[in-house]
Amino acid sequence: MNTGKTNSFTRRAVSALALTALWAGSGRVSASEGEEAFSEVRRDVAYSAASERTALDLYYPIEATAAPKATHIYIHGGGWVNGSKSLGNGFSRKVFEGLSEAGFLGVSVGYRLVDEDKGLFIKDCATDCFDALRYLKLHHEELGIDLDRVYIWGSSAGAHLALLGANAPNATFPGLLASDIPSMDAVIAVYPPTDMPAYEDISVLKNGKLRDLSQRIGASSEEDPVVYSVISPLAHLTQDDPPALLIHGTNDLTVNIEHSYRYLAKSRSLEVPCELVEVPGGGHGGKLFAEGRRPSQDEVVSRMLRFLIAHAED
Repeated sequence: MNTGKTNSFTRRAVSALALTALWAGSGRVSASEGEEAFSEVRRDVAYSAASERTALDLYYPIEATAAPKATHIYIHGGGWVNGSKSLGNGFSRKVFEGLSEAGFLGVSVGYRLVDEDKGLFIKDCATDCFDALRYLKLHHEELGIDLDRVYIWGSSAGAHLALLGANAPNATFPGLLASDIPSMDAVIAVYPPTDMPAYEDISVLKNGKLRDLSQRIGASSEEDPVVYSVISPLAHLTQDDPPALLIHGTNDLTVNIEHSYRYLAKSRSLEVPCELVEVPGGGHGGKLFAEGRRPSQDEVVSRMLRFLIAHAED
């Protein structure tokens, strides 16, 4: 073990956790409006020729070094039909800034959105994300990525895609790049859809309404049950998969918390480390957190940072 390198990383990690404690104490909602929290930001790095959306943004840690870096990969949400890799000034930016302080390189992934007229469906979103991961592995040396410390996370549709990136075999989503994907050392999923074949049943039984995803998948579950399994993180979960941190509101009317319960239960049956942080009364998206609700957004961000920093230090 390189003790000097580990000690330096630990000092930055402690500083990052102190930053999140300051957020929680001050009640500050947004992070800095500029990019002062990063030593360098590279935008719109194309990882494939599929679309102008198939590009990455890279956020280098505030303390610039030549050494390979622990890397976290963020996949945005938006129901597979909306959203972008832009961080904005809220939840995802806080995570990026905290991890930058801890010495992590951050990557935000863009991907093609579902467009029925163009024949693009959720499986294509996953294929793009896998090509992004392949690109990062192919170019890890020039980008400064430590392949022994790679982590993936996302929220909602992005959490679904992140879990696939952590669990699904590389060959499940062949794309334009010929490479394996990096091995993920941990995954964080914020209100993730995990059981795609049961998505409609869960919506009806738990939320009292049908949320039909067939137009986003390209077929009904009766017409093509195989594709529902292919894009289902729960179907790919095995005993060899990385530790997971799940975060879910108990009043999520878009992706019911049952999805996280099922992922947690299967993880435990396989003896895969998995933790679920429940937000009592929390809904989906911006409704996850509310003033006075615990855990607060800053407390959840702090928990996410501790989870990834602990794995990076192992």
